[in-house]
Amino acid sequence: MKRLFLGLAVSLVIGLTFVSCGKDNGSTGSETVSPSEIEKYPYSSLSPEQQKDKLSSEANTFLSQIQDLSKEKGFEVFNAFNNLLNIDEPVVGGSSLSSAGDIIKMNSFYGKFTWQASSQTWKEEAANQLEFNFPVGSSTGKIVITGVSSGKNYTYEEYYEDYDYLTGQWIDETVTTTFELPKQLSAIMSLGGSEVGNIQVNADIVDTQSAPKSATVSFGFGSYKYSQNFEKSTGKVTASLSKGNNILINSVAVLNGNIDNLINDPEYDSFSGNFTLQIMDNLVFAGNVDFANYNKEMNNLEASCYPSSIPSNFDWNKADENYAKGSATIFNKYFDVYLVSTKDKTKIAKLTQKAVSDVYYGYTYWDVTDVLNFNDSTTVEANVYFSEGFDLVMNNFNKFIQSFQ
Repeated sequence: MKRLFLGLAVSLVIGLTFVSCGKDNGSTGSETVSPSEIEKYPYSSLSPEQQKDKLSSEANTFLSQIQDLSKEKGFEVFNAFNNLLNIDEPVVGGSSLSSAGDIIKMNSFYGKFTWQASSQTWKEEAANQLEFNFPVGSSTGKIVITGVSSGKNYTYEEYYEDYDYLTGQWIDETVTTTFELPKQLSAIMSLGGSEVGNIQVNADIVDTQSAPKSATVSFGFGSYKYSQNFEKSTGKVTASLSKGNNILINSVAVLNGNIDNLINDPEYDSFSGNFTLQIMDNLVFAGNVDFANYNKEMNNLEASCYPSSIPSNFDWNKADENYAKGSATIFNKYFDVYLVSTKDKTKIAKLTQKAVSDVYYGYTYWDVTDVLNFNDSTTVEANVYFSEGFDLVMNNFNKFIQSFQ
């Protein structure tokens, strides 16, 4: 699904950097608090340990709301379909369907495909719609896809690297993918004749060289629904995950800059943005990011640490150290991000980065890690803060992850 609808991918630069979430108030929720409001919040007077106790309770409440997601029959159908595609890829409209997620790239909506257990292949028949019929446990699953093609082809390249254990060689290649962007698409998933899930896509596409004027994607699995909307005129992307009437996650991000330039040139850096990411009714990651200057300095840092012409006596360890330390400094300079309690209207901690190192077999490996900075000047690595003392949270989270495996 990478870079689907162009503009959505651009807007998600902010949304994927941090997770934004929304309100669980028993109704439809409300708008997330803005970064400008959060800037006015004072720091919490609670100690880091007291904050951890509160976060642990709130995190478990959130996990209890999402733990049934993997049990939804829609997921069961979706996963069964994906597993069969890993065995045999049907050809739809001249293109191979390699994963369940690729159904939103469909531009041909005709043909009936039925799984043949004996030959482990898909049997194709003529039909006035596009449908897939396949076994799901002892029942029968079906996915029916209808839509309208935009008539616009989009081509992108992805770098692929993996190790082939059969040949003992690394696979290092660039894969070029072309697909026709859908203008509208609807996928209905059913199990035993009853609808259990759906996917809806709508996009106002002008051409492949610019972002769509607007785009909306939604997924529904039983009582859970995820929706995302992008508006080019405002550079705004909103996303939410809900269970029934309760909004579990709600995010808002705004990109300031020429979005079309960013689509045509991934190195384009003249933009900035702000975001809020709110979980349930209390916890928020929010702030402002100056991507323009951040990307510019990061490019300069990379060029200084790793010159285009590497001498034979090049000190890789020192270069890695300089790059990690420089990356953290640049992040802290242009990312103004806080973890906030909207219930208490206080800042819990500011998010920064620092360089860290580990030694393996005599070589020092450098990286950056996120750090939480509390009001009492205490600094704690985020991965440590959210792991130590969070046994119940992590146990519940691991159970949730394992339920999908």
